[in-house]
Amino acid sequence: MMAKENPRPDIPCNMQMILEGKSKTGQILVQNRESCRKLLSLGASDRMVQPFGFVYGFDTGKRQMDQVLILTNSDQIESLEEVVKGLPEMQIHVAAITEMSAKLLSFGSCPNVHLYPAATGKIIGHLLTECGWYFDINYGSEIKDAVKRAFANRLLILGFQGTLHRAQYVAPEHVFPDAKSLIRLVKELLVSKSLQEEHRRLQEKAAMSEPVEAYQRLLSGAEESTEEEK
Repeated sequence: MMAKENPRPDIPCNMQMILEGKSKTGQILVQNRESCRKLLSLGASDRMVQPFGFVYGFDTGKRQMDQVLILTNSDQIESLEEVVKGLPEMQIHVAAITEMSAKLLSFGSCPNVHLYPAATGKIIGHLLTECGWYFDINYGSEIKDAVKRAFANRLLILGFQGTLHRAQYVAPEHVFPDAKSLIRLVKELLVSKSLQEEHRRLQEKAAMSEPVEAYQRLLSGAEESTEEEK
């Protein structure tokens, strides 16, 4: 049985029947990590209840790791000045689908900042395929499914505790209390491709990414069980 339900304070009746052995279903695979933890805390057997994620279609193109993307529709970007000054070796691309305020346009004088007011879908798509990082540090709404698309393009997604738009695509190790800690990690990763790949795996693990082979094994096992029941 596959379950996508959000955490709830009890075990649903249909799951309770399975856990009590009153169903032919022998395993519950939960596609929500918090829901899985909740079920286990309520006494569900960890032999029957396990987390099981999703197969994502990742774009594996080469990313430029000195390029950062931020999408926003306001000038409310947490610690932008500190990030810009703390990462002079990085080219920071800030794009909006609206016009930009004078406050945000003033960052255009910084040599490592590139602004894209009223950016088209084509421009945003290009930036998502070129940049190696996505900083989810803007307040307000998420723009153009930015975080999900950054995840699918395998950009490393970093953010602050108060700015995350889709926490399910961000590794806990990539959520920071302040700009200094964010900058510190970026500098550590810039000098090591193996560390960059390790942190991509952390990101994918947080989003419950599963290889295609895991689903193939699952379906193969289901088919074998069906044949045995005939």
